[in-house]
Amino acid sequence: MQTRDCGSGYLIRLEIGEEIIAAVTAFVRRKRIKSGWLLGLGAVDNAVLGVYDLKRREYDKRTFKPIHELINLTGDISWLGKDPVLHVHAVIADNALKTSGGHLFAARCAITVEAMLTPWTRKATRKPDAVTGLNLLSLED
Repeated sequence: MQTRDCGSGYLIRLEIGEEIIAAVTAFVRRKRIKSGWLLGLGAVDNAVLGVYDLKRREYDKRTFKPIHELINLTGDISWLGKDPVLHVHAVIADNALKTSGGHLFAARCAITVEAMLTPWTRKATRKPDAVTGLNLLSLED
């Protein structure tokens, strides 16, 4: 991973083979980033995308093994206890330009992943939600 402090945030470029969620989570921990916003694009393989089934309270997941264009990566960074949480969604396209999208669980950089991490000045946290069964963003002070 290569990074550059831009004053208002960090430019990030992942290297081939790096796993997006793990690499960015480690960076957030290392830099002690309170919370923030993540935007990116590039090319990935072994992408795991999912959609949440509220009735079953679980994700339906699908793995996309060949290289796909990472059309859009959007997410936020918050904390659950002592651990940073990346809540990231992605849209990917295959070689026929067919797109798929959903919650991003994992993806490996296949060519490049270029992202902008914009830190927030206040720490954002997550708390369990009884209705959904998910750890949702908490906006309580």
